[in-house]
Amino acid sequence: MHKFESHYLDNLVGSEKDYFERSPIKFVDKFSCPIILFQGMEDKVVPPDQARKIYQALKEKGLPVARGVRGRTAWFPQG
Repeated sequence: MHKFESHYLDNLVGSEKDYFERSPIKFVDKFSCPIILFQGMEDKVVPPDQARKIYQALKEKGLPVARGVRGRTAWFPQG
């Protein structure tokens, strides 16, 4: 994880409990448009399991959803 990312959201979101209460997976019932998820398999900020869970929940809801997976952490060229 990048040093910048390691505590970036702490002041914006709050405690660990707050993270879970505000997680998008808790609000799948409010999603109403097609979604595409891009996921790096080595992403330490958003673990692949989280992307799989929300993908499955949106699919079960019947929304158009797609998921793109890559081997590293980003969809951008590594430099």
